[in-house]
Amino acid sequence: MMGTHEVKNIRFIVKQSFEGYGKPEALQYEIQLLQRLAGAPHIMQLFAIRDNPLLRAGIGPVLIVENLRGGTLNRFLKQLDELQIELPNRVLWAILLCLVRAIAAMAWPDTMPKETAHPSVPKTQLAHFDMNPKNIMFGEFDPINHRKFPIVKLIDFGITHEHPPMGNPPVEDPGVRRNLFDIGRMMHLLITGQEPGRESENMEVHAQGVHLWLDSYATGLPPSQPAGMNSLDPDLRDSVVYCLAANPHQRPLLESFLPFVAEQVETRTAEVYKDFPNAAYEEDQAIVELVDMTILVPEEPVEIL
Repeated sequence: MMGTHEVKNIRFIVKQSFEGYGKPEALQYEIQLLQRLAGAPHIMQLFAIRDNPLLRAGIGPVLIVENLRGGTLNRFLKQLDELQIELPNRVLWAILLCLVRAIAAMAWPDTMPKETAHPSVPKTQLAHFDMNPKNIMFGEFDPINHRKFPIVKLIDFGITHEHPPMGNPPVEDPGVRRNLFDIGRMMHLLITGQEPGRESENMEVHAQGVHLWLDSYATGLPPSQPAGMNSLDPDLRDSVVYCLAANPHQRPLLESFLPFVAEQVETRTAEVYKDFPNAAYEEDQAIVELVDMTILVPEEPVEIL
């Protein structure tokens, strides 16, 4: 008696080098790196196909990865601009945590659990070197960590490599500090609609219990103000200022920054923002509606002429 089996429509992405378009050895390196990062939730994951016909064909290395249906950060930014939507702090904190967890996976790729700080384990200095809105994508929801806002994943590790030593005195963890700077760029873009400029300014910060002035490229952010004076959480503002510090020595330490951001995501409920100008947008239902209007909107089909 034959059994019945449900056939699922599973999509995945295939990347292959062709003559004149990419080097096979570079693609093989990216495959090996993603194998090393396997199991990191905020990194795009390899997709395994049993008895892969592409490999049997002998056409060189083939990168097959999961399909992320939420689209890119670039698409999300365009939708926000079209709808004239200002992102609530709770969403900004959630995106920041996803990106920080992704670079934690890169810092400790061979240590379990993934995406957790391991202060006693030396960090690699893998820097992504291509963090931009097209290489950040939205994935699925999950019932524990991404109930209202989907997971954010870092993709495309084609030019990722160990950051060389830099600075005199030498910068501690140059690859990690570079990744933190790039996260700051993406957060500045999400908050202001623009990437930071090329000129730094002396800016005041109070983040993580420390009050100081430092040169930072986060010049599009408002000045340091008490909570509720504008719609941006001052702790979030200061965190971005730190990440964009002109002096790499002054950027956050990943070992302390990761648990700090995780705590903010856990504790910053809508009630925390009740006295902020945009308090209504911090409510759970408002965030659900935001996702419905942006990330869950189907992409327009591409017309081929």
